Amino acid sequence: MRAYGLLYLLIRVSDMKILLVEDEQKLAAALTKGLSLEGYTVDAIGDGKKAMTRISLHRGDYDVIILDLMLPSMDGLAICKQAREAGITTPILILTARAETDTKVELLSAGADDYLSKPPRDAEDRRNRAQSRGTKGRARWKRSAAYTQRIRVA
Repeated sequence: MRAYGLLYLLIRVSDMKILLVEDEQKLAAALTKGLSLEGYTVDAIGDGKKAMTRISLHRGDYDVIILDLMLPSMDGLAICKQAREAGITTPILILTARAETDTKVELLSAGADDYLSKPPRDAEDRRNRAQSRGTKGRARWKRSAAYTQRIRVA
């Protein structure tokens, strides 16, 4: 291999750190367990103001934020707007049971990278949607079996 040829980097999907903001305890526990089994590190918070504080103080610690829309003390839309106004570029995926197009447009306009329907659709569909959005942060959603990816560096 030439000195300035192809450089292969290993990207461990399991090194991803996720902030899950969900007030429904059963759903939060199920999502945390499922994501942890896939190798992700998950921090879960059930309150909007506490989540905003965590996001502000640990702005570079998370690869993605999964944020419920309806939360106690501060809703997900307000958190998303404040995070973007503060210059936080971590990808934000909003969990919502609301299916109205206006709601989805409002979420995306506020800076959300995508939204996930509650109850969530199958895992493959969620992963494909996340990939298709082209998130701005470090997050890389891949199949759990694909822990490495070849990257061509010029």
